[in-house]
Amino acid sequence: MDAVAARAGVSKAHGSRELVYLQEVDLGERPAILRRYLECATGARSHIPVDRRLSVKEFENIAEQCPRLYVMPEAGNAREHATYRTAGHGGTGCQTLVMAAERPRRVEVRSFPSNRRLVTAAMRAGRSKVPMYGLVDVDITTANRLLAGHDPPLSLTAFVVASVARAAAAHPAVHAYRNWRGQLVTHRQVDVGTMVEISTPQGPFAIPHLLRDADIREVPDLTAELRRVKRDPSASSSGRWLERVGPAATRIPGVIPAMYAVMARSVAARQRIGTVAVTAVGMFAGGGGLGITSLSLMSLEIIVGGVSQRPRVIEGQVTVRDVLDLTIAIDHNVVDGAPAARFAAEFRELLETATVLLAPSGAVQARG
Repeated sequence: MDAVAARAGVSKAHGSRELVYLQEVDLGERPAILRRYLECATGARSHIPVDRRLSVKEFENIAEQCPRLYVMPEAGNAREHATYRTAGHGGTGCQTLVMAAERPRRVEVRSFPSNRRLVTAAMRAGRSKVPMYGLVDVDITTANRLLAGHDPPLSLTAFVVASVARAAAAHPAVHAYRNWRGQLVTHRQVDVGTMVEISTPQGPFAIPHLLRDADIREVPDLTAELRRVKRDPSASSSGRWLERVGPAATRIPGVIPAMYAVMARSVAARQRIGTVAVTAVGMFAGGGGLGITSLSLMSLEIIVGGVSQRPRVIEGQVTVRDVLDLTIAIDHNVVDGAPAARFAAEFRELLETATVLLAPSGAVQARG
């Protein structure tokens, strides 16, 4: 009770420590809480000489002998009734009752963001696809050294985009798709869509940006374009659309699903949005790790995971290398496992040898 008189800070530990102070409850409020306490705490009934089934008035006779304390947050002044605890109090036949201040329960309800409607519609558009997944880890030590040694440093995402585009150009079946008539459409050029995070009034949002002719462009060129869109979203056609039309379009029922249905089958639309997707989620988290997602519009999608240092055997010696985790997702509706495996093997080789950073563009020739 000395802590109560001095209003001294004390601490309670329940999972973690919290600085609190004890506040004595008025004498008139004690009888009802004492009675309720005996109903809940069976072990305390032998310490309080009143039967719990008696009226509240019977508890008034012992209320003065049984101090009750609120446990209050040090910074707060609100008092809230909650569960009861006891602290030892010798010599009175009672125990000191302590009431813990309960954390307020708060719920926030707000409108579903319009930019998330675009994402959910894109995922629904890919429900008909049957994805094959390849989970691979790739030694990118050589590539990391070359990317960091460039002035300015080059983007790992741009390096992955350039590599996957060259591998897809060599194995065009992996990014084929079906048109409105059910025919199989194959593009000889490789346009890669990737996500660029920008700031919007509804918070950070990743917009898709198309890197055209990624199979013949250099990594510095792709890096510069990605950074330009990051600084100025209006430099991307999708960024301009999101700013001007997006908020209104997402509020009209059926517009976004219809738009994605057209993009999934229309050759003209695919010329504008690309046929390969690269999602770089690893840049937002430290360490290694693989990402898994369902296919949306594209038949070929690369999910770039994290980079970590791991032991590898190089020329008979164990050494620490930079390893990138990747997930390759390919639509089984348009390609079989063997062609997909050959594509994955060439993609891995391009990454591990850093070919796109060492050789001029076009060094990897498309194979029919």
